[in-house]
Amino acid sequence: MNKRSSFHDLRKVRTTDRVIINVGGVKHECFIHTIKAFPDTRLYWIAETALKVKDFDPGSNEFFFDRHAGCFQNILNYFRTGKLHCPNDVCGPLFQQELEFWGVDELMMEPCCWGNYTQHRDAHKNLKMFDEMVKNESNAYEELDNRKYSYSSSCWKQTIQIYRPTIWALLDKPFSSKYAQFVAFFSMVVIIASMITFCLQTVPRFFKYQRTFELLEYIYCAIFTVEFFTRLACCPSYKSFFQSILTYVDFVSTIQFYISFILKTSSFDFLFVTRLIRIFRLFRFFKQLSGMQVIAQTLKASMNELMLLFLLVMIPMVIFSTLIYYAEKSANTLSSASIPEYFWWAIVTMTTVGYGDVVPQSIYAKIVGAMCACSGLLIVALPVSVIGSNFTLFYSYAQARMKLPQRKNLLSVDKSLVTDNQEDSFFTKMLNLSTSSQKRRYAIQPPVFQHSLQVILSSRSSLNSVIEDATLEDAALEDSQVVIKDYKVLKLSE
Repeated sequence: MNKRSSFHDLRKVRTTDRVIINVGGVKHECFIHTIKAFPDTRLYWIAETALKVKDFDPGSNEFFFDRHAGCFQNILNYFRTGKLHCPNDVCGPLFQQELEFWGVDELMMEPCCWGNYTQHRDAHKNLKMFDEMVKNESNAYEELDNRKYSYSSSCWKQTIQIYRPTIWALLDKPFSSKYAQFVAFFSMVVIIASMITFCLQTVPRFFKYQRTFELLEYIYCAIFTVEFFTRLACCPSYKSFFQSILTYVDFVSTIQFYISFILKTSSFDFLFVTRLIRIFRLFRFFKQLSGMQVIAQTLKASMNELMLLFLLVMIPMVIFSTLIYYAEKSANTLSSASIPEYFWWAIVTMTTVGYGDVVPQSIYAKIVGAMCACSGLLIVALPVSVIGSNFTLFYSYAQARMKLPQRKNLLSVDKSLVTDNQEDSFFTKMLNLSTSSQKRRYAIQPPVFQHSLQVILSSRSSLNSVIEDATLEDAALEDSQVVIKDYKVLKLSE
């Protein structure tokens, strides 16, 4: 009898020393002293509860949490080993939420997993431009749409206000309609034709067609002038319009023609060269392409690598230029070249271009040239590979953002809730009821209706602030629809 009692006591001690944590349907069993290793965490609270609460059942020893089971496995291993690792098959934001729920500091992450854990932060930080660009453009168009219906003192001003968004979309949004595509195509043809004319004017065999070229310049200038002032009249915001670099490109490329026309001469070289600025008009259409935006953002995010590349080229340039200067000087093959003149040779050699205009003569200079070429392969290749990986990351992220569907608007949900006066009065009465009366009156309703009704009642008080945000998560939308459906069934049953 004593042996059986001792065995039972020993089994009870061993059982109470362990705890079972059910996370997402997966049971994890561990010792209580293991999860008590780190205070101020949720697992530490579980350990304290298992030891101190009187109604704790040592037979089951189970706590249930509806959380991610895979993430909890890594968190539990942190309590066992003291090293926190991030799973590779889980997105960083999800693991961050799990760490916050279980009360684990993310700064305890091991260095080997920190890059994978914070990769989403770097991507969101560097690619925030895409969301801000779309948001700013949409806000500008919404502001313009709201102003176009405002009252005006004269009929023609009111007409202009009505058609301003349409005209601006034709000029600045080439993918908004077929007419906008035609306008964009026509503008690109004019820009390319003006550049062809600019190039042909320098060919000697076409000097006899200067009069024809002048007539074409008149046509190009007229088209560019009309386009510039139309953009100025129909732009949503003058502040944004004059902050754009392309605005000044249009202005400079157009004003040079009028200056040469007033001065009755085009012999000034700078006036002739300013025609080249017209080619930058094409960037107005390229900015609509995601690939061009990705390239611009890649260069912006890779400024550190570009500065490193600049330093890695400048320092060896000076070193190898000095070495080849003294190598040629010691072999008595030195011409009139100097160390600054050998800078050109060093850059051409490190970039493996090799024009052949400057060639080492002595054996020592050839050795220096070989070392310069080999070092250039390593110096240029390493930063360029980082920039290429950034472009791949940003391009894939931008493509995913464009394919991502937009969140549904809460305004339509709110309208569906308040369209019927009876439904609106029903929710108003529900808000005014006391807690006890609600329990007595609606205790017999189905659980689905009670759950959905609690969601609406809890969110009804803050509905005005939510409408201002104009966004709603899919889960809240589904709950709202369930409430409306259950309410209609309730009214029919009555």
